[in-house]
Amino acid sequence: MARRAKKPGQRTAAKPAKMGSRSGNPAVRAGSIEPRKEPTAPETATPVPSQGLSRLFQVGTIDVPGLLPPDGAVYPQLLRTSQFTWWRSLLGVLFGLSMFVLLTSIISRVVTLLAWTIMTPGIPYLQYYREAYSFARPSGMLAANLGIAMLIPICWLLMTMVHQVAPRWLASVQPGVRWRYLFACLAIAVVALNGTLLLSALVSEPLDFEVQPGFWWFLLVIIFTSPIQAAAEELFFRGYLMQALGSLVRQPWFGVIVSSAVFALLHGTQNLPLFFARLAF
Repeated sequence: MARRAKKPGQRTAAKPAKMGSRSGNPAVRAGSIEPRKEPTAPETATPVPSQGLSRLFQVGTIDVPGLLPPDGAVYPQLLRTSQFTWWRSLLGVLFGLSMFVLLTSIISRVVTLLAWTIMTPGIPYLQYYREAYSFARPSGMLAANLGIAMLIPICWLLMTMVHQVAPRWLASVQPGVRWRYLFACLAIAVVALNGTLLLSALVSEPLDFEVQPGFWWFLLVIIFTSPIQAAAEELFFRGYLMQALGSLVRQPWFGVIVSSAVFALLHGTQNLPLFFARLAF
């Protein structure tokens, strides 16, 4: 086919520039690390979305809905978005702590009451309540774990409604869970925990282990609810609370120290070494 000749003085329309996608990773946007270059597929090829567990280990640019953190922001200051206002963070902290105290108390008491009604109605409720919350009964551990697990929906509500930021930013600056890093830390934690127990057994008196009544029920509660309880505590205290407090000032250490202090103080009566252990870890 013959090409159409260009008339004198005629301008050729410029092709629209291709818009670059903004990475969800602040480090990529700041230029400290390069985003992974995806292979170019042929024009006739149909893109196939990643399936299964391969999405968990995907590295590169991620499209995340909601407001994005500033370029190069550290974790405690991810909530300093383009629409950041100090009162949002203060409101989120107050609302989150209030909902934590209210919902955990309500859920724990409801679970304890149901367990008493179904399993041991012949025992006075106050006696059953004291035994449950001293963890002499597995229902007390179940009630405590499910109550603390309410921090997960509280975090989701605060991030989406108060800050208009995707909750995935609570997991990391990637955003989302960095699974390889998580498994590496898990391996280190297992070695450190068992090493501490072994060292304690060597330097102290021999430990005396006895099977607690209701052992198998306790084991089921620990396996199925303790991971959720632990994740909820980390998401709220080491995640949301650290980011909300850290966004109030320009120094990230403020959120780290204050959120750790709140986490340690909410554990109630404790000795000084245990307080500093919870403050640090």
